[in-house]
Amino acid sequence: METGGGIVQIGHWIKKHKFMCVLAIGCLCVLPFANQNNVDAKSKEIDILNDGDRVEIRVALATGLNKDTFTIDKGEYIVVDDVNKKLGEVEEDAEITVKSDKSNRIEILIDGKRLGSFDGPITFKADNENKAIFSYDGRQYRGNVVLDSAMSGVMIINQLDVEYYLYGVVGMEMSPSYPKEALRAQAIAARSYALSNLNANGKYDVTAGTSDQAYGGYTQEKSTANTNVVDAVDDTVGKVIVYEDKKGNEHILTAFFHANGGGYTESSRNAWGGAENPCLVGVASPYDAKDNNYSWTVEYTPAEIEKMVNKYLDDKNDDRRLGAYVSIEVQTRTIDGDANPSDRVSRIVVAGEKSTIYIDKENIRSVFGLKSTKFHVADSASVYVKQVDGQAQTLDIGDKKDLYSSTSSSTAARIVLDNGKYFIKSADGVSSLNKDQRVTGDKVIFEGFGSGHGVGMSQAGARYMALDGKSYTDILDLYYNGKVSYLKTIYK
Repeated sequence: METGGGIVQIGHWIKKHKFMCVLAIGCLCVLPFANQNNVDAKSKEIDILNDGDRVEIRVALATGLNKDTFTIDKGEYIVVDDVNKKLGEVEEDAEITVKSDKSNRIEILIDGKRLGSFDGPITFKADNENKAIFSYDGRQYRGNVVLDSAMSGVMIINQLDVEYYLYGVVGMEMSPSYPKEALRAQAIAARSYALSNLNANGKYDVTAGTSDQAYGGYTQEKSTANTNVVDAVDDTVGKVIVYEDKKGNEHILTAFFHANGGGYTESSRNAWGGAENPCLVGVASPYDAKDNNYSWTVEYTPAEIEKMVNKYLDDKNDDRRLGAYVSIEVQTRTIDGDANPSDRVSRIVVAGEKSTIYIDKENIRSVFGLKSTKFHVADSASVYVKQVDGQAQTLDIGDKKDLYSSTSSSTAARIVLDNGKYFIKSADGVSSLNKDQRVTGDKVIFEGFGSGHGVGMSQAGARYMALDGKSYTDILDLYYNGKVSYLKTIYK
């Protein structure tokens, strides 16, 4: 259905019998966890786009509201119901109050005057999307405002041209100061992610937060620093990453990205389960190491570990308690029994005096507040060698050299290998500490690499590839497997 300006409503995009493709993904540097469990529906057939029309997207700015307000800053809006019946008009400087009544209907007041209560959706339709601006929660936005209802309350949704949406996304997800080729790659990835998520949530397509893509609206678009971002979006208008299924049907890839791959990106299968998508396999990402945030260290006390694990159990409605911390270890870095080339952790085991708790994959990151799952962990009683750069290096079981450390009493202790296990022997050669006894120190130390879920494009890698003269196509070919994916312009 035409809405003016050559833009096609979202329903035109969705084929009646949507092809179901197993696909697991994410965003953000900062992307996402919210949609990662529903990975089967994360692609769209694009044979219906041959007409080349521009597309609108619905961005949930807020959900579950009891009462809130937004204002019209510029332009005129008409108010229409779900069958496009006109309910009223709104001019500049008007304040609109929305409430959820006892029947979960939407009550609307314009400058304090009641317009009525409605089931929704109710749309405040901009007379001219290029000029109309509204404000909500401290930010300005282009386009229409859609009010809809749910059991949890009112939803405020921004409906606008995808390209305008991207003006407010790309600079939120990647620094506008990055090289233009990196920004172009980010624009294409963000567009692909957005269009592959149309109709993903029923009444809206994506959220404005990092569970999908961070969206700063017109406030972000008009900032001086965002000029390069607008150029990158305009330079790549309508371009998306596409791949074909076994039947030859084209699909827009849900192009996940993250801040830093830690030297090797992660496969979608290992990150979130399900079948592997050939565009989202792990690849070497050597440019990551040039970034200042390539490596990191996090330390916790045993008491803090106990508290974090107990909260994890509470969130799962699990009545068990960890008890006093005893040990923590990586159980596996494998994918269905196969070695994981990205070296990311698939499961850790935390032992306490009351329970032994297993924590898997992305839960590890959220429980312990880690930047990635690419890490090693030890407690301060474990044996490791501190290198000259200050980084802790765990001992290689195959290393049979005699190593010495100075104890707090300045007495030399020798670290020896015996039957595949390390022992610390004091100077008298009598007392010893078996590393596998898991004697608890006063700190638990996570030392890792990279930031984010690791799937798809590394933004740090993209930045330094661009600085090294690589093009946006080089970047996308690396991170989204250019052997099976390709770019396609679906509108201009």
